[in-house]
Amino acid sequence: MAGRINNIHDKFIRQILTDKTLAVSFLREYLPSELKDLICFDTLAYQNTSYISDELRSSFSDMVWEVQITSGDKLCICLLLEHKSYIYPKVVFQVLGYLASGYSEQVAGKELPGLIIPILYYHGKRKWKLKPFGSYFAEFPETLRKYLPAYEMVFVNLEHIPEEQIQNLKNGLLRSVIMTQKHYFNPEALNKRILRILDNLNPYLESGLVDTIFVYILQNNNLDHQHFKKSVEALPSKLTTRIMSIYEELIQEGIEKGIERGIEKGIEKGIEKGIEKGKIEVIIRLLKTGKFSIEEIAAYTDVSEEFIKETVDLK
Repeated sequence: MAGRINNIHDKFIRQILTDKTLAVSFLREYLPSELKDLICFDTLAYQNTSYISDELRSSFSDMVWEVQITSGDKLCICLLLEHKSYIYPKVVFQVLGYLASGYSEQVAGKELPGLIIPILYYHGKRKWKLKPFGSYFAEFPETLRKYLPAYEMVFVNLEHIPEEQIQNLKNGLLRSVIMTQKHYFNPEALNKRILRILDNLNPYLESGLVDTIFVYILQNNNLDHQHFKKSVEALPSKLTTRIMSIYEELIQEGIEKGIERGIEKGIEKGIEKGIEKGKIEVIIRLLKTGKFSIEEIAAYTDVSEEFIKETVDLK
């Protein structure tokens, strides 16, 4: 999967969890009690930094928060979140690199090193039983394994989180996010829950994050668009208007991008089939208006619907 750091899942998680309220809700819900009891969540601050080397930045992503703990000494820890929408067995080695980089940066800045706690958040479609770092060296004798670096990682695996627990989340935005991601790769489950996912967002219409969630849902290729539209019609009018506005904008944007990708290819194919360049340009202009169906354009320009679909890369 090339360019994972730029994929929709990484972008979505960053947009959602850079919001302090949602980050606190997420961490309060999924960190172990022993950590939650020690953290002053009011002091949580997202750090616009990364522990990834420049060489790895195109393949991986991480998020870092700084937070004080319940100690009179104002001790700070860093919470490092690595997100995965696919299984990556070597993640324990990847995170070890993050930890080494993070501690090196702290020491280089002449800081007293603060504790870095890694969190792995996974919502892929395959089952994942995470192997601890030390298990990769189980064949070595104990006298040698004592030289291994040792660390633990919080593993938040949506596969293991019951539906009822998600439904009981107090924050409706987070409820929609977790429910969507839990079922993102399961078309039947996602479409079955889409009305509930959208309805959870109704109290948050003033939040810009609502649009982020809508866009994330609408870019899912597993979404049944007919069922989606019917579900939207059952929602309160303000929410319906907001969703459909974004829906239509995304559909038009997709068509326009398809047109841009297809212009050169369409002209070449048109010339091969004896269709003059001027007629192709008319087809493109009609598509850009968004007012005409492919069937209507085909009839008006006297070309096949199949050719128009190929031209704008809509197949």
